[in-house]
Order: sequence, then C-alpha cells, then structure tokens
Amino acid sequence: MKKRYVLASITMMAAAVFLSVGVGYALNEADLDTLWKTKKCLSCDLSDSILPRVNLSDAVLGSTNLSGSILCDSDLSGADLSHTNLSYTDLSDAKLGSTDLSRANLRGANLRRTDLSCADLSDTDLSGAVLGYADLSGANLGFTDLSHADLSRANLSGADLSHANLTGTNLTGANLTGTVLTSTILEGKER
Repeated sequence: MKKRYVLASITMMAAAVFLSVGVGYALNEADLDTLWKTKKCLSCDLSDSILPRVNLSDAVLGSTNLSGSILCDSDLSGADLSHTNLSYTDLSDAKLGSTDLSRANLRGANLRRTDLSCADLSDTDLSGAVLGYADLSGANLGFTDLSHADLSRANLSGADLSHANLTGTNLTGANLTGTVLTSTILEGKER
C-alpha cells in the first residue's frame, strides 16, 4: 500500500512539473494578457503561440515576435504587424486584408489561401513562404523578397511587385493581370 502511495505521489509531482513547463514555453503570459485586454502588444514575445481562429482585427502588434505560432483561420485584418517576426508561422486561411506587414519577417510562413488583399507587404521577407491560392490583389509587395516562395494559383491582380525578388518563385497558374513588375527580378522561376 505504501509503495502505491509513493508511486502515485511521484507521478502527480512529475505531471505537475511537466504541465507547468509545457504551457507557454516561449510565450510570455503577461504579453498575451495585455493583447487580450487592449488589442495592443508592441515588441511582445508571443512566439510559438497557438491562437487559431482568434479575432485580432485592427490589433497593434508592431515589432512583436510571433515566430512559429499557429494563427490559422484568424482575423488580423487592418492590424499593424509592421516589423513583426512571423517566420515559420501558420497563417493559412487567415484574413490579413489591409494589414500593415511592412518590413515583417514571414520567411517560411504558411499563408496558403490567406486574404492579403490591399495589404502592405513592402520590404518584407517572404522567402520560402507558401502563398498558394492566396489573395494578394492590390497588395504592395515593393522591394519584397519572394525568392523560392510558392505563389501557385495566387491572385496578384493589381499588386505592386516593383523591385521584388522572385528568384526561384513558383508562379504556376498565378493571376498577374495588371500587376506592376517594374525592376522585378524574375530569374530562375520554377514551373
């Protein structure tokens, strides 16, 4: 009987330690609390957050670290995400229309089927990002690094890609109607 009690106590202590360490390992809980209360969190650490289907429209998140986070199917339309680290973040099916993503890091991000219409993505790192079926109509992608990105079947109608780097980018089936391609680097695009 005593062995069972000791074993049960050890198991409960191990579970408590595991749960306290496992929740929000890179996430700053105070920053997350600030975000929920005010829809503002400048220069916060929200990396590796799991926040699917959240409404953060018009939120102010400039210079925040959201790298490795899951924000799929979330509404971030009209938000300020300038200078934000969104590298390797899952933003698939998210609403980012009219969002300020200027100078953001979206390297390797999943933006499949995401609405980025009229978004400001100027001077942004989208290298290796997945943007298949994304709506980038009317978006500002000037001076953006889209090297080795997947833009297959994306809607780029009316987008500004002036001075963008599209080296090795997959544009298969993309809609480029009315797209501005002034001084755009198009070398070695994949088919």
